[in-house]
Amino acid sequence: MNVQMFQYSVIIPAHNEASQLPAAIRSVLSQTIAPREIIVVDDGSIDDTTEVAQTFCNVILARNTSPMGPSAARNRGVAMASSEWIAFLDADDTWDPQKMEYQLAAAQRSGAGLVYCGVRISTTESGSVVEELPSQFSTHRRLCRALLLKNHITGSSSGVLVRRALLERAGGFDTSFIARASLYSLHFRRGI
Repeated sequence: MNVQMFQYSVIIPAHNEASQLPAAIRSVLSQTIAPREIIVVDDGSIDDTTEVAQTFCNVILARNTSPMGPSAARNRGVAMASSEWIAFLDADDTWDPQKMEYQLAAAQRSGAGLVYCGVRISTTESGSVVEELPSQFSTHRRLCRALLLKNHITGSSSGVLVRRALLERAGGFDTSFIARASLYSLHFRRGI
């Protein structure tokens, strides 16, 4: 199958990101393989995030009246999406123009249901690269080992491309994760 035939939706959760959102959306619109749809979920912002999203005619907008957290915003976006493949982009991140082309090609070659890419951290003023964090899992075997032994994957959700069916089987994003992580952090600090 030609990678151009892959259809994907982009979910952008945003909370008070009016200043960053335009660059994120423009980076999606600059992809060498265009998405079927871009869904921005404004997670109860009190700035102009909604108004900024509405300036882009090819963006589907959902708005939570109060903040529910990034996981809930991502889940809402997934529920609205119509593509087999889902990509996530945080509102304060941008993609290189060929990011989706490379990820879709990797998914096609491997038959994987989830493809993750590394990230490049740069300054917003100059765009110069501060640090590159390549994907730490280059093979299926290394990924499984990391999941089994370390029980975690680190990185940015902006590097994730996943089949909708796989995400649905997993039950979506865990909306209680932040609360549980805070509790675990408290336990670790107190030596519990």
